[in-house]
Amino acid sequence: MTNATKNKKIKSKNMAKKTIKKNSKARIKSSKSTSWFSSRFVGAVAVLSMFGVVATYVSVVNASAVKGDEIRDLERRIASAQESAENLSVKEAQLRAFVAPAEDAQFVAVDASKIRVISMMK
Repeated sequence: MTNATKNKKIKSKNMAKKTIKKNSKARIKSSKSTSWFSSRFVGAVAVLSMFGVVATYVSVVNASAVKGDEIRDLERRIASAQESAENLSVKEAQLRAFVAPAEDAQFVAVDASKIRVISMMK
């Protein structure tokens, strides 16, 4: 083998080593940029997810507060209706107690001295 062929082989080996080093550095750089992108992307997704969770929580709490107000209003209306129903039943009982007797009813006068109280207790 001549020196020229040896030098060519050595140069080709050195070139191959340099190419491998360049390719591996390029891979490392691309993997670093990919990891930077993926970490940024994951961070953005995490922030957006947290924003979505907070927005959902606030909307649910707001809706339940509105429903609670509606329920309290309905409870007040029910209590008022029950109170007016009681008042009307008392008024009905009062009016029924003072109804004038019918014209065809016969009243018998009773002497109070003839009334005896019977006691069941001995």
